[in-house]
Amino acid sequence: MTTKEKFRNTFSYLHASSEIHEEVRQMTSQEQDMKLRKYRKRGSRIAAAVLVATLMIGMGVFAAGHYFGILDFAGRAGRSIPESAAEQIVINPDMDQNQNNAIVDLQVREALCDSESIALVCELSAREKGKYLLVPEDALPEDNMSNWTALSDQKAGEYAEEHKLTMINTGCIISNMEKLGIFEQSMDFRSVSDDVMDIFITCGVQTDVKNKKVEITATARQAGTEDVMILSASMVLQDVGTTKTIHYEAEAGPQKANSGEGLFFKIQRADVIQTDLGTYVDIYFTDENVTLGGEDNDLEFRIVDSSGKAVDSFGGSGVKADGDGYRTRIMLNKINPGEELNIEAYSIDSGSRYGLFKFKKAEN
Repeated sequence: MTTKEKFRNTFSYLHASSEIHEEVRQMTSQEQDMKLRKYRKRGSRIAAAVLVATLMIGMGVFAAGHYFGILDFAGRAGRSIPESAAEQIVINPDMDQNQNNAIVDLQVREALCDSESIALVCELSAREKGKYLLVPEDALPEDNMSNWTALSDQKAGEYAEEHKLTMINTGCIISNMEKLGIFEQSMDFRSVSDDVMDIFITCGVQTDVKNKKVEITATARQAGTEDVMILSASMVLQDVGTTKTIHYEAEAGPQKANSGEGLFFKIQRADVIQTDLGTYVDIYFTDENVTLGGEDNDLEFRIVDSSGKAVDSFGGSGVKADGDGYRTRIMLNKINPGEELNIEAYSIDSGSRYGLFKFKKAEN
């Protein structure tokens, strides 16, 4: 099911105010527009959308009143946040919100923002205690709870029945994606208790706005039903730290893999954007196989070190049209790429390598 269909199926039965209906309509319209402009990749992208990353790792149970913060989520996803950036995490940021008559409350517990990315921990908690079991938005009764909690390794439906709880699917996204230049979001879920769910949202942004207004839409739906309760909130986040861009160029113009003739892409150049929070690599390339709105292909890129080992990435900002070609972003933990940047192109489908491309730091 496409994201467009998921939104249509989910929101067609909303019992909410006309203002919220209009907000959802605009979200769906934005998604359709972004889909037309987005270079899409088979198997690795959900068009203009939400990539749900529910990592299957157990976790401890926090005492009442505690929550899982950005550092907790980042750590289990292999993301390293420098101490200087961690000091800039905003606790319980001020929000304007519309809670409606939903059965849950929404609170943004932590937020961290630099010029290139946003990280949030949103918490949904049941207003009536001891009645509900909150689960991730795509969880089914037959899914093991160990996917998102250490409370139990039972199947969610069995646990809910045994404890006489009503199972509620919960989700949360940044809804003003287009204004912030967001092309993908990832989410991770961790239960604080049966009726409290923490949701980690992380994404790349591409906007020159220093103070970013972030609009959030959270949903709660009783499992097996179509009725969705919506909560909305907004806040203004300020970039932390400094930003520096380093340009990398091929010695002899755009590089093309030399492992055979007729290959379909060329890497033109790359920019490395350094902030206090991380390293972001923008790759500019052309692709002869794909036009916007056309068929997907399996081209993907990664950064490798001097020994050929891939540098771990914790996400990206999707792929968008840029002039006569495309631009894709790779988000990395803070590194120093040095004088030379190594980019490897490979096939998502087979894992086979198309080629390794070396770029030199451009002279200022």
